[in-house]
Amino acid sequence: GPRVHCSRLMSAKSIAGSLRLANSIVLILHQHPDGDVIGSALALERAIPDKKIKLACASPVASVFTQALGPFSIDSTLSPSANLFVVLDCPDLKRTGFASDLTRLAKRKKVIVIDHHQQGDLAAIANEYYHDLVASSTCEMVANVIDELRLPITSSVATPLLLGIHTDTGGFQYANTSSNTLRLAARLVRQGADYQRVRSTLEPHRDLKKMRLWGEVLGSVSINSLGIAVARVSKATLAKTGATETDLAGLAKYLCSIEGTKATLVLVETTEGWRGSLRTQSRTFNVGRLAKLLGGNGGRKVAGFLATEALV
Repeated sequence: GPRVHCSRLMSAKSIAGSLRLANSIVLILHQHPDGDVIGSALALERAIPDKKIKLACASPVASVFTQALGPFSIDSTLSPSANLFVVLDCPDLKRTGFASDLTRLAKRKKVIVIDHHQQGDLAAIANEYYHDLVASSTCEMVANVIDELRLPITSSVATPLLLGIHTDTGGFQYANTSSNTLRLAARLVRQGADYQRVRSTLEPHRDLKKMRLWGEVLGSVSINSLGIAVARVSKATLAKTGATETDLAGLAKYLCSIEGTKATLVLVETTEGWRGSLRTQSRTFNVGRLAKLLGGNGGRKVAGFLATEALV
């Protein structure tokens, strides 16, 4: 069909028109689906009445999302009998996980894209491409589409939309949070979105053993002459707190927030020696170079090495 590229406002309208005309719709979630794509798909599915709507994704959905939004079913294949295919939150054909199927279907069926990223190769096969770089998230765009459809945003629609906005803005902390985003979020809460449930489900849960381990480790953090915050985790500390090495996830990043540090080094005692993990959020400090000097490897921002007792 003809390629339709209209202004931002027209786009939500034209997408709404396409959804109105279709009676059987497949909503396509990109591989390794995040909160934004899941929220977009669920909101559309729950908002649009009296149509056959299926969600399709080539990879499994993390259980944290079903905890936050309730159970929902997702197919791992595209139903070829549908007459409209909607790709959400994804500009690249390959990332949909259905590249060959979609390319084939696009020859005789309508394919539309709703996405807030830079346009990708899906533009070549899509009939309509609603694309807004200013939007914080695809959920923000889907809210426009639902409004254009003149459909109510009930609490079961508002919650997934708010979840998508929350995850894509880092809890309203990233630079993509505009006044529009905050206005929409306020409206969604007013319309019954369960923000507490979204937040508490998505927030990292810390158990007591992990807290104890962090307490022991944080109590002895030192900052060396290079401006590196060093944390040591001995076998004895792990044993004393009953925690495991996996409980250290996130510690290096947390230490990066100490004022005046250029990088962080977490040393963990293993049977082979002390394993070091380096991390930085500095633009100028290259932890990979430091790790190489210590016989390890890595990139500019995250690196690691294994040291013998002598070094520590």
